[in-house]
Amino acid sequence: MAVETTMDIFGLNTITCLVLLAVFLLFLRHYITGLNLPPGPPRLPIIGSIPFMLGKDPAKILAEWAEKHGYNTDIISVQLMGRTTIVLNSYEAMKELLHQDVYSGRVTTFIGDMLGWTKYGIVSSQGEKWKQRRRLALSTFRDLGMGKPLVEEKIQEEMIHLEAAIHQSLGKSFDIGPNINNAVSNVISSIVFGQRHEYSDVMFQKFLAECNNILARGGADSITLNFPFLQWIPGDLFNVKEAVKSSFKVTQDFAGGHVKRHLNAANDNAIEEDDFVYQYISQSRKRAPDDDTENVLMAATTELFLAGTETTTTTLRWAVLYMIQYPDIQTRVREEILENIGADQMPCMKHKSILPYTEATIAEVQRLGNVAPLSVPHTLLEDTQLRGYHLPKGAMVIPNLYASNMNPKDWSNPDTFDPSRFLKDEKYFKKDMNIPFGIGKRVCLGESLARMELFIFFTRLLQKFSFKDASEGNCRDVGAVTGLTRMPAPYDIIVQSN
Repeated sequence: MAVETTMDIFGLNTITCLVLLAVFLLFLRHYITGLNLPPGPPRLPIIGSIPFMLGKDPAKILAEWAEKHGYNTDIISVQLMGRTTIVLNSYEAMKELLHQDVYSGRVTTFIGDMLGWTKYGIVSSQGEKWKQRRRLALSTFRDLGMGKPLVEEKIQEEMIHLEAAIHQSLGKSFDIGPNINNAVSNVISSIVFGQRHEYSDVMFQKFLAECNNILARGGADSITLNFPFLQWIPGDLFNVKEAVKSSFKVTQDFAGGHVKRHLNAANDNAIEEDDFVYQYISQSRKRAPDDDTENVLMAATTELFLAGTETTTTTLRWAVLYMIQYPDIQTRVREEILENIGADQMPCMKHKSILPYTEATIAEVQRLGNVAPLSVPHTLLEDTQLRGYHLPKGAMVIPNLYASNMNPKDWSNPDTFDPSRFLKDEKYFKKDMNIPFGIGKRVCLGESLARMELFIFFTRLLQKFSFKDASEGNCRDVGAVTGLTRMPAPYDIIVQSN
């Protein structure tokens, strides 16, 4: 009673006092964790630096802050919704830190927790189980023939279907993006599940629509992670529930259906070992039976689809757009292809050595396109020291690939599309700081597959087709749409057969 009387004197009730206490504790935590961190932008209690980022491209503003507040312009700290975030804005910083185990944690997400990606995934999980499953996945890909003729043939086969789809629109104004998405998705499906789909397959198109829905609403996941109570509020203000619904359909219905089919066949000793799922089941049973194999495969195959399809599709969309914006480069790439492998021979990986300008052009697309500008966030697994600063356990670590790709110290005229920066003595010259697939312990699992897809698809497209703007200036000023990835806004083109 005495407590109630005291609070009434100040016009407060118990709930209000508890809320104020919670705010005070969050402010105290914000203040304490802010001690001896790398320098960074202004930050407010609880919400941190979010207000200073509204309406701006996150990767760009973080790079700008590095120039203004950073130590050696490459490492800064930011507070995002009460969470300490360390941003790495240079290749040197990423190389220095991301090879260390302490930086190899993953940020948990609301959807990831709900659907099991955080616990069972290969991309989203962490800890000893993650290390074991990642090693098994890499071994599975190697045994499947990743980087070898078997996988190359699957990509070439799909390229034939993509050509046929493009031929139906020759001379017409159309968006090539959906056709590219169909082809890249089919390569993943063929390798992971041993099955491709016709582009007209209704169920396949519904699945791709759900994948796009997840990627388009990726920001909702981070909002709910910081404000879990939003899931219980009526309505769907931030599209949280829509993202969950699509994620459930992709994981449980599509991936889950394929995984169950494979497991049933494996139980009947009918393993064909011609795709990732069969190979993973087989290797898992040989090494150490895993009671969670079904859950692991549902999570892992969903991750492979979402990550592999979106990034490769978007890179190829940037490639076509740049070829239209820079017709002289398009002509030079095509001439090199026709001169060295002719007009009909299907490109393969052995042709890379005789197509240096083509390979350099792909590398420049990856650099300037900045498809994954902030990569995938890491977390610190324990307290650590960095250049005299204290970095707390649980801090989020963001590799800002955009800042690295646009750093004028490494790239002259970084805003200019110039494949020649990857040439030396008329040969392709690989630059270490071009890391579209990340670096360190968490480097992209599907890097070798993606590189094969990009080379074969891009080379064949330029070999067989010419691309031009659908209307004067239509493609000149196409902007970027930044979500989980940085993609070009939709654009229409006209394709002609060579």
